[in-house]
Amino acid sequence: MKLWSYLERYEDQESKDSFLETFGESNTWDISEITDFSYLFNDGSYELQMFNSDISNWDVSNGTDFSYMFNNATAFNQDISNWDVGNGTDFSSTFRGANSFNHDIGNWDLSNALDLKYMFMNATNFNQDLNNWDLSKATDLMYMFYEADSFNGDISRWDVSSVTEFNAMFYGAKSLYS
Repeated sequence: MKLWSYLERYEDQESKDSFLETFGESNTWDISEITDFSYLFNDGSYELQMFNSDISNWDVSNGTDFSYMFNNATAFNQDISNWDVGNGTDFSSTFRGANSFNHDIGNWDLSNALDLKYMFMNATNFNQDLNNWDLSKATDLMYMFYEADSFNGDISRWDVSSVTEFNAMFYGAKSLYS
């Protein structure tokens, strides 16, 4: 089930007011049955790029696809450290271009993650400890930190024995080279 199937799009203030009256603020939504969070805040609209609401209490535990979730959500910088993403398999481009995001997600359970390509690509402010991540099933880390200018975290404990694609994983991640 895709989250957008629950939401109507709004283009003007009247539609937005109607939307909020019907569904309430985002931190009150019951999304516990959603499995597909892909492209949630990625449609190129100004409203979604500027999204920065507290969604820390969302129950995303049934989610399997988090790809492109915050892609180009340039203002988003909320604490989502307590999210249970343990069923997730696809994290490709999750924070791609999310320039403001810099919160601790080091305790996320990624033990089922397969695809993390482009995950932090152009997430220029992200620099958190990810050393506890279990990536033993991951196969694709291509461009994962591509031009993530601030990232300089220790990932020495990652088990990458299943990874088949590392192409340009750290390309342009300037803090790793200074």
